[in-house]
Amino acid sequence: MLSLNAPSEILASGAAWAKECRLWEQLTQDALAERSGVSLGSLKRFGRHRMRPTGRERFR
Repeated sequence: MLSLNAPSEILASGAAWAKECRLWEQLTQDALAERSGVSLGSLKRFGRHRMRPTGRERFR
């Protein structure tokens, strides 16, 4: 079955998957930033992304 997702839905599911993996590894955001070389601010910005309703979801 074909499933169409809005870009925000894809980003939100990716953020949730990344957080789940980080927690499974028992890493804090600070430790992950140090280990990966990505700034802590970038990690926090990505982690804060929440799925916002698109037009089609508001009218279901």
